[in-house]
Amino acid sequence: MPVVLDDDSLLAWSKTINLKSHNTLASGWYRLNAGLKKINTECVPMDYGGTKYPGWMEGGHPDIDETVERTVYFRVNTNCRAASKKIKVKNCGSFYIYRLVPTSANYGYTISSEPCDVEARFMDEDDRSIYDRTSNFKNDNGIAEGWYQFTKGFKVMATSAPAARSCSSKAPVWMQGELPQFEEGIVSRTACAVRYDSPTTKTDCAWAKEIKVRRCRNPDRVLYYFEASPPTTDGRYCVDDDMTKVCEAAKPLADEWRGSNRRANGHHDRDLEAGWYKFTKYGKRIANFPVNRNYCGSDYPIWMDGAHAERGTCKSQLIYKVYSAKNLNWDDGTLFECQCKNGEYIYYHNPKNDIFNNYKATYCEEEDPCQSHVHDRVTFDRSPWSTQKRTNTDDSDAARWVRLTRGTQVMPRYVPEPGSCGVSYPGWYDGQMPESVGQITKGRYCFVTSASQPCHSSYTKEARVKKCDGFFLYFWQITTNDHAGYCVDENICDVASEEWGREEERRLRYTSVTGLNSNRRSDNGLPTQWYRITIGTKKLPTTCTGYMSCGTLYPGWMRGEHPEPADGIVDREVCFTKDMDCCSTTKNIKVVACGKEDNRVYLYRLYATSSNYGYCIDQDPEDVCKLSPNKLQYISDERHGTAHYLDTSFKADYQKYPEDSWFVVSAHNKHFIHYPPVQYFCGVYYPGWIEAPPPALDGGVVETRACFRESMSNENCYQGTPMKVKNCNGEMRYFYKRPASSHDSMCVEEDVCRTGNYREIKDEKWRHAYERSEGDLKSDYRKVPTEPYRDWVRFTGVGNGRIATINQEYMSCGTQFPGWMEGDHPLTSEGIVSRKLYLTNGKNYKWQNADIFVKNCGGFMLYNLNFNWLNGYKWAICVDGDVCDAKVTEVSQSHRLINTWGKISSSGDNSLARGWYRFTNGFEQMPEQCPIAMSCGSSYPGYLSEPHPAAADGIVNRKVCFGDADQCCFESVDVLVKNCGSHYVYRLYETAAHRKYCVEDSPDAMCSADSYKVLEDEWRGENNPYDSQNIHDDNKNVPHGWYRFTTDLGRLPEYSLPFQSCGYYYPGYMSGGAHPTRQEGVVNRQVCFSTSATNEGQSCKDIRVKNCGKFFVYELVPTPNYHYGYCVAQNQCEKAKEMGERWRLIINPTVSGQSKAADGSLRKGWYRLTAGHGVMPSYQPDNGYGGASYPGYMPEDLPDESDGDVERIVRFGSTSNQVSVRVRNCSTHYVYFLRPSPNNHYSYTIDTDVCEHARPLDEDWRNFFYVSETMDDIHSDKGKGKDWYRFTTGFKMMPESPPIERYSCGTKFPAYLNQPHPTVGDGVVNREVCFKRDEEGDTFQSCQHKEAIRVKNCGDDYYAYQLNPTVDEGAYCVYNRKSSCVPNVIHAKYGDKAVINCTLNSEKDFDSSEVEWTKLDDVKLPDASLNKMTISENKLLVDIEDITDPYAGVYAMFIPSTETSELVEVILYNAVETNQKYYMVKEGGDVKIEATFNVVPEPAASQITWTKLPNKELSNGGKYSLSGDNRSLSISGVSAKEAGAYRCTIKFEIKGEKFEKYSEVIVKLEE
Repeated sequence: MPVVLDDDSLLAWSKTINLKSHNTLASGWYRLNAGLKKINTECVPMDYGGTKYPGWMEGGHPDIDETVERTVYFRVNTNCRAASKKIKVKNCGSFYIYRLVPTSANYGYTISSEPCDVEARFMDEDDRSIYDRTSNFKNDNGIAEGWYQFTKGFKVMATSAPAARSCSSKAPVWMQGELPQFEEGIVSRTACAVRYDSPTTKTDCAWAKEIKVRRCRNPDRVLYYFEASPPTTDGRYCVDDDMTKVCEAAKPLADEWRGSNRRANGHHDRDLEAGWYKFTKYGKRIANFPVNRNYCGSDYPIWMDGAHAERGTCKSQLIYKVYSAKNLNWDDGTLFECQCKNGEYIYYHNPKNDIFNNYKATYCEEEDPCQSHVHDRVTFDRSPWSTQKRTNTDDSDAARWVRLTRGTQVMPRYVPEPGSCGVSYPGWYDGQMPESVGQITKGRYCFVTSASQPCHSSYTKEARVKKCDGFFLYFWQITTNDHAGYCVDENICDVASEEWGREEERRLRYTSVTGLNSNRRSDNGLPTQWYRITIGTKKLPTTCTGYMSCGTLYPGWMRGEHPEPADGIVDREVCFTKDMDCCSTTKNIKVVACGKEDNRVYLYRLYATSSNYGYCIDQDPEDVCKLSPNKLQYISDERHGTAHYLDTSFKADYQKYPEDSWFVVSAHNKHFIHYPPVQYFCGVYYPGWIEAPPPALDGGVVETRACFRESMSNENCYQGTPMKVKNCNGEMRYFYKRPASSHDSMCVEEDVCRTGNYREIKDEKWRHAYERSEGDLKSDYRKVPTEPYRDWVRFTGVGNGRIATINQEYMSCGTQFPGWMEGDHPLTSEGIVSRKLYLTNGKNYKWQNADIFVKNCGGFMLYNLNFNWLNGYKWAICVDGDVCDAKVTEVSQSHRLINTWGKISSSGDNSLARGWYRFTNGFEQMPEQCPIAMSCGSSYPGYLSEPHPAAADGIVNRKVCFGDADQCCFESVDVLVKNCGSHYVYRLYETAAHRKYCVEDSPDAMCSADSYKVLEDEWRGENNPYDSQNIHDDNKNVPHGWYRFTTDLGRLPEYSLPFQSCGYYYPGYMSGGAHPTRQEGVVNRQVCFSTSATNEGQSCKDIRVKNCGKFFVYELVPTPNYHYGYCVAQNQCEKAKEMGERWRLIINPTVSGQSKAADGSLRKGWYRLTAGHGVMPSYQPDNGYGGASYPGYMPEDLPDESDGDVERIVRFGSTSNQVSVRVRNCSTHYVYFLRPSPNNHYSYTIDTDVCEHARPLDEDWRNFFYVSETMDDIHSDKGKGKDWYRFTTGFKMMPESPPIERYSCGTKFPAYLNQPHPTVGDGVVNREVCFKRDEEGDTFQSCQHKEAIRVKNCGDDYYAYQLNPTVDEGAYCVYNRKSSCVPNVIHAKYGDKAVINCTLNSEKDFDSSEVEWTKLDDVKLPDASLNKMTISENKLLVDIEDITDPYAGVYAMFIPSTETSELVEVILYNAVETNQKYYMVKEGGDVKIEATFNVVPEPAASQITWTKLPNKELSNGGKYSLSGDNRSLSISGVSAKEAGAYRCTIKFEIKGEKFEKYSEVIVKLEE
């Protein structure tokens, strides 16, 4: 039983007082009974847990009944993994036990404990509050590691980032994550340190570190585990605090002179004490706008730059000190501002702030600038449209808030023109206007020094605008000089403007056509003024206008939306389109919206442009459709059609249509094409198309390009020109610039597929592809008889009417030079495509080529080609068809069959004429799998590397691979294959030498009786000896052919045979691999011959082997001469020789001079081992055993019966020598094919069970707890000799740890096993024995000497040990507990009897009189309250009569003198148990609930009741029925009403004590 450790000083979180160490702890199982009663899993500081270097376990505890290995690490200084020990942990249900080992000195195991029970250190400083802003910075670097508790504020660490430099720290530390609940135990959280980046910015988690947190109860508090250093050196842990408390404590600042509009000086806030303050006189917060010098009671007033803090928050604010009206940001600093939850503002004043150095400065309290006495009014003219100079004092007035009362009462937010507003450099506001009353927005005041400098950096000033109730205020600073002054905007809608009316129609976006010619307009002389548009849409366009639109070369459009009246005058940019660049050049303009929405007018302030640039007027696209016919031109020439080939007499567009206008197409399909046409069509060299898709009815005017195709290979837009397209209710209208080239013309969509638009070539059967030409050779020269000898043609009445797309052979298709097309035919959606037509000459498939054009007309193809080509040559076009209908070459040579052996007769297809072939023998198709080498009458047989196609696949490309003995595809050629339904046709080519196309044949052709000869000679059996008087001759009797053996196993042996066996001098066996499976078909192998006792693998001959299912057939050749013959394998499970010499047993030592171990001259053959276990050992035996110096063993696994005979390696003793053998599993035994060993010092040994031969060690003094008291009682095992032994006393096994007492086990140097014992399945294993040295005066050594042994688990509770005693006065110990209780878990029913029975295993040092019994926890026995219990006189037997609840639990038997104990658990069965807790039933189904009762005696039916909870007692009736003994309840037709909880109750009595017990179940309906 485990040893109990209940030492409270080992609790992990307790500070070490009396240093302990576990370096003397005995290895063994321990149960922890202190703290949380399990080993600690947290790294705790040094000098905690009762030891100097405390240990903690990594990894979780196991599940019930599970035993796991874990690592315990030990902490030294800050290293939590400075050392480690491996332990084991077992979950015993209600507790854990641990197998512990001794530690080093000062190291110890610790017990998990509750931090809430430990006295934590306090963090009780007031300045840890997140609201503390003192600059006397502190840090927590170097604090003692351990658990801490905050005692101030909210008593918990801040869980949101505090302000930078709060908590009296440069880097305040806060905790990420929520506070844990008590039930969560110890949790990990991240502590973050805040970094100060600037007065207004910070990094909330610049440094991080993991901490531990524990929430405790009674009282409720939170503990934090901090290491010696926070996340950063300057870090300090902050406590959360109550803002309200800080707000209430803030001191008032009620000085009248602090007002931002109060002129006063002489005061200084440096004299204020550090602390929190609040303003109480005016706006009750600091002014967040500049003030003038000598205001706020100081020469140098302080104001805040930034938005105020939100309610309930704090922020660090940037503050400035004013030096003069021109230097409002003279000196800076920071001020911590909070807005309390009641809306008040408080500020932390630090008199050490640098802003107070040397000069008198005070904080300014805000006075609302919206109050009339606080701001100035501006009433004189500052209009941007006024050029009259005024006296400018903006450079000398004080900085101030101003209200504008002229014009629009706001400053312009657009760029005024230079010299306006009465000054040289007019100023405007660049920024957003505030939206809500009281809001202040910031921007900048820009001053225009020239047209190119709208915001000169030398003059820019910071701007502030505040929204008051009904007006805006501007904070004007002093300008740089008297050239710069502020503007006030004016309503330009009241100013006169120039009107653009009908006289400006040439500016219209779509209908103006003058932009294409020299009569185009230019605005380079346009006067600068405001313009109003009264035609078109009455405004400038806001989308890109096409190049050469609007009657100008580079038309201008406005980028950006038009403004609303409320926006006032806005700046916009006009872009000018050049070529395809919508914004090649820009011009700044101004725009204003005047009038209401139903009468909206836009005014534009425009400026002169460069030459050829002009402003556009936007227009309704539908105006294009309203153009009268006399303003349109019509394209009607049929040669514009997409199917019309080049006509050199056709005029180009610019020649035929010289006038600029909108066009309508009346030819063919009445619209231009929108895809690249084929070059040379549409009657010109470079046919044109529209780049953009066609517009929809409501698509407006599409501005795109007309493109032209300048080469067959390039579809890019060549010579692109501007193009406009409008869909006018289905009629397309076009406006475009026509290139000045006689080679360019736009294409009109044409339907060439319509009958009459092409020629038909009918019924010319000779054109059929794939067929060889016979008779008169045809020619297609000038097949179209009239110039230009080309046209669209269609082939009918032959094949599928399509030009062949597979290269055709020379002299095929009825001509000499057949023509075929490269590439796929197009889809109908692809229109006309270009392809290449090739002619074949000899082996050159691409001798000549020409461009052709193809059109898919849905049901047929049309081709446009030049028939005026290659005069004097017989060339013609091949029409595709089904190659299966063509006349192809038929091949039926038998040497192509896959079963023909190329070893005998080899040839190749290097002279094969290329063309289409059909195989008509065998299976009439090529094989699809790699044939074996030398098949098909060839050295390199060829096969299809992919499956044949399906009939629907048509002609497909395939690869024919040619293989040899090493690789299946060392070379390949491409072929074509077609599935013709009943057969295949192949397009084949000549091969290299010795390669051949194979034909598939029946894989079992050689298995039929008429395909092989039978060899039935009995003397061929492998075990038959050579008979010189009866010589056989396979050189003469076995000519080349297929053979079958019918004697013995009917197959060749797969291993070398002994010299002079199977009736031959030189016996033959199969080499090169095992026999094939049925699926492998025919394989190549060799037959080799043994020509002497040591020479094997001689004079080998190539053969082939076929598995015919029940037998094998062999393609054999004559042997070298009559001395050589083919052998037949025999059943060695029956025929093997017996090898059963007893000296071969592995336990037998070698006898000097023994001559029987002569395996160096062993005759090669099959042997059965008949001694011992009948198998070789799988482990290395000791040298000198098994009859030889170097005994043999086979370390690999024995085969299964289904494995057949397998190859294995036999090794010999400690040498490197080895021999290859074969082994077969014969079900009841094994047989081995053995060869001679290296020499006669090496033998084949036989394994045996060492357990059967182990000698007994039965001395009582070997007991682990036996201690010799006199030197006469000291024993030694030296001299016993090396042998196998077994212990017959105690636990019949060696101990796995050293005994404690000196002279234990009756010897000076007791020996114990230093490693675990093996399991039964491990067999014989190597282990190590340690001899302990502990003599008086000597240094203690737990392992003074080591000895290598072997151990075997013999089952039946004992082990066998191969020992070699060599230590003087040393002996081997046997393990034996001092006490034991069996069983250690007792189950009992109520009223039953329970007996605890224990024994003492040694009584030399103690007797039973000192035994103590305890019922855990802490009830010493006997006890009056447990009067049904009796303890026997020898204290080893405990009887419990009529057992009930108080008697269940754990009992401990303790022996004080040895500090050992045994635990026994007594468990009471539940009085009532049901066979399951939940019953799931479908609605309407039945349920039967059965109960069992663990009560003695058995209860009567009257003692049992059933209840449906909460209180309905059940009886027979309705849906409920009870069994006769009330032990089961049945419910029929269960509905929602019957679903619910049920209780079975039993009432019983034991010795006058009454009990009532129950069990509950739940019945649920399936969902």
